Amino acid sequence: MRRSLSLAAFLLAAGLAGEAAAAGLCERLWIPEELELDCRPMAGGAGGEAVDVVPPGVSAPLLSRMTVRELERKGEDALAWEDPSAWLTRQMTVDTSQFAGSIRSYLDDPDSPIGGEPSRGAVTSLLDGLSTLGRLALAGCEDPAQRAARGYWEMECSFTAGGLGVFTELRLQAEGERRYAVSMRTMNEKRLRHFQAIAGSLAAQR
Repeated sequence: MRRSLSLAAFLLAAGLAGEAAAAGLCERLWIPEELELDCRPMAGGAGGEAVDVVPPGVSAPLLSRMTVRELERKGEDALAWEDPSAWLTRQMTVDTSQFAGSIRSYLDDPDSPIGGEPSRGAVTSLLDGLSTLGRLALAGCEDPAQRAARGYWEMECSFTAGGLGVFTELRLQAEGERRYAVSMRTMNEKRLRHFQAIAGSLAAQR
C-alpha cells in the first residue's frame, strides 16, 4: 500500500509541477485583453513547459491556434540546437499535415458550420494541398531565416485554394541554452498578426 501511495503522490506532484511550469510560461506572454485570447496548459503536453494560446471557451481549437513549448535536447528535438533550419523544416511538415487531418474531421462533422458544396469544395482542395505538403517540398513556404537581433529562427508558409488560405509560422526561440518552439496557425491574417505580437513578447524577454 505504501508503494502505491508513493507512486500516486509522485504522479500528482509531477502533474502539479507541469501546470505550475505552464502557468509561468503564460505569465511571460503579453496578451492584451482586446485580443480575446486565453493562455492555458497544453492538453497532452509532454516534457518541459507547453501552453496553448486560443480563443476562450474553445476546447479543441482547429482554425486558430498558437502553441509555445520548451524543447528538451533529446530525440528529434535535439536538432533544434544542432541545425535550427532543418528542425523548422521538419516541424512545418508535421504541423501542416496534423492541421489538415483535424480540419478534415471538422468538415465531415454533420454540425459543421461550413455548409454548401462550393465552400466544402474549396476547403477540400485546400486540405488536399496541405496533405501532400511533404511531397511538394514545402511549396508555399519561405526558407528558414535567422533573426539574430531577436534571438530566433523562423519559417513562414501560406497555402491558398478556392479563395481560402491557411497561414502558418514557426519560430525557434533561443534563450541561453534553452529552446522554445512557437507555432502559429490560422485562416485569418489579422489573427496571425495578433499571434506574432504575442510571440514577440517572449522574444523581448530573452
